[in-house]
Amino acid sequence: MLGGIPDDDRTTFQASVARRKGLTIAMIRRMNEVYPRAINLAAEKKVDLAPLVTHRFPLEKAPDAFAAATERIGLKVIIEPGN
Repeated sequence: MLGGIPDDDRTTFQASVARRKGLTIAMIRRMNEVYPRAINLAAEKKVDLAPLVTHRFPLEKAPDAFAAATERIGLKVIIEPGN
């Protein structure tokens, strides 16, 4: 599922990988009740969000985390505060 519009109004992916995995690609709009519905699905544990987090960084490595996010490495980058 692709949500939102990238800065340059384009997105790319490897067609061979999508075909091999039998992926269905759907565009979604971020409006109306989408966010509250998504929050409710997550709160009710009807959606497993753990696989979305691909990178975790400690607070002292925040610059590395922002660099990874800027370079679009992985899907979701999390900065975790120290104890």
